[in-house]
Amino acid sequence: MTSPRVVFVLLAYNQAPWVRQACEAALNQDYQPLDIIFSDDASSDETFAIMRAVAADYRGPHRVWLNRNPQNLGLIRHVNTLHALADADLLVAAAGDDISLPNRTTTLVRAFQDAAGAAHSFHSAVQTIDQAGRITCPLLRPHLTDDHPDPAQWQGRMATLIGATHAWTRPLFERFGPITEPEAYEDLVLAYRAMLLGGLRYIDTPLVQYREGVGMSSPAHRDPVQALQRRLRLEPAVLRQRQQDCLTLGRKSLARTLGREAAGRQLMLGLELGSERPGARLIPALRKGLWRYWLRGCRKRLKHWMRARKRVSGGA
Repeated sequence: MTSPRVVFVLLAYNQAPWVRQACEAALNQDYQPLDIIFSDDASSDETFAIMRAVAADYRGPHRVWLNRNPQNLGLIRHVNTLHALADADLLVAAAGDDISLPNRTTTLVRAFQDAAGAAHSFHSAVQTIDQAGRITCPLLRPHLTDDHPDPAQWQGRMATLIGATHAWTRPLFERFGPITEPEAYEDLVLAYRAMLLGGLRYIDTPLVQYREGVGMSSPAHRDPVQALQRRLRLEPAVLRQRQQDCLTLGRKSLARTLGREAAGRQLMLGLELGSERPGARLIPALRKGLWRYWLRGCRKRLKHWMRARKRVSGGA
């Protein structure tokens, strides 16, 4: 069997306190042959200097490449750039504040080979660790553990796999193109693309130590207004990208549903955000009116469906 081209990509941005551990974990992967890319998204701290020093000191079997974006691209454009740069059959992604266990790549490649083209997204459970690296949970599973989920059942969901554990294949970009919604998260987009193409593979063992209390899990992200602002940017963007990807495959009915969901989510989150701000007394009434409008539309569609059923039954 021909060995797949596997590239391990470490994406970092302003993660100087933890990036050395992340880089060393990448270099400690027991899979060979392995190309490793350390990529910094124009950090303003010492992140890239640390990456460069670790790469310069390395004397092992892996080939190590350095990439530094001249200006900050943001997560999505960074992912798009690295996917094109890596040109891999299987791209294993890692964050600059997490630790990949030594057998992570080997386990993912084995799952990739066993799938024989039937799966395009590979992910696992994690151990959670605190800022000091102490294990806080020995086994945390993602919401999505089904290898063949129905895209219609997951179209609006924002909890799928754990992005820190993700690896993916070429077709997720070759079939759909780059991700075009910059406010989306790549794991929410790519997992859904894999559903549309027929499958994922979940590995029910921790392959990553996921650091809590930093990044998106930091206390700074717990403010309710800021959380709503992030959701208002994120969720409609993810739904619009999923809609576009459905259209790419000719899934027009699913795309229409996602379009309505994106518009509704934008409106509801906007109203919710307004209700958290001082002086927003009209927001509860507007929300109540919106729900009445939505329910009225549901009743109309149900009546139309029942009339159609009666006509079909009468003509049989």
